[in-house]
Amino acid sequence: MFSSYNFCAEIKFDGFLKRLDNAITKLPEKIKELENSIETTKENIAKYTRLVEQKLPYPRLEYLQALKWDHKTLIDDLAKMGKDRDYKPVFNPKSKEVLKKMNAEKRANLV
Repeated sequence: MFSSYNFCAEIKFDGFLKRLDNAITKLPEKIKELENSIETTKENIAKYTRLVEQKLPYPRLEYLQALKWDHKTLIDDLAKMGKDRDYKPVFNPKSKEVLKKMNAEKRANLV
């Protein structure tokens, strides 16, 4: 009869001990593997940090910001038109001016 006091007599620990022994045996190999992974990660961090530091600024940043401003203006005008049917937007795209200026500078540099 099984009771809670003598449960150790009913359970065999051979399998558990075998697994524990295998885990302990493989532990140094696993530690070495993880140390190599840490070193690789440190090298990658250093490499990508250098790449990010060397990265040139976005050449058309001013144009991108002008496009974002135009987008916001259009969304605001559409919202106003939805509320007031008589609203007539006066949209002057800022990005068009910036693009003209950039193209003029590019032509000046080519000459």
